Amino acid sequence: MDETYLRFIVGKTDPRTGKETGIFTAAYAALRSGDLFDYEEKELGNVLTWLEKICRSRSGFLVREMPRTRRPRESPG
Repeated sequence: MDETYLRFIVGKTDPRTGKETGIFTAAYAALRSGDLFDYEEKELGNVLTWLEKICRSRSGFLVREMPRTRRPRESPG
C-alpha cells in the first residue's frame, strides 16, 4: 500500500540540494541560529518535540536538533 506524505515548505531554497527548504529544516536552523528569544526557543522546542512524537518522515525518522550557538537575547517589553 502506498503512503501519502504532506511536506510543508518555506520560501527558501536549500543551497545543498537546490530544493525548497522544509519546515523542519527551517525550524531547526532557527533554533541553531541563536536569533530567537528564550521564550521563542522554548515554544519552538516544545512544538518540535511534540511533532517528533507523532510524526514520521518518508525515511522513517525526523532529524533531531543539532547543537546551536547561543547568543543572549532579551525578551521584548
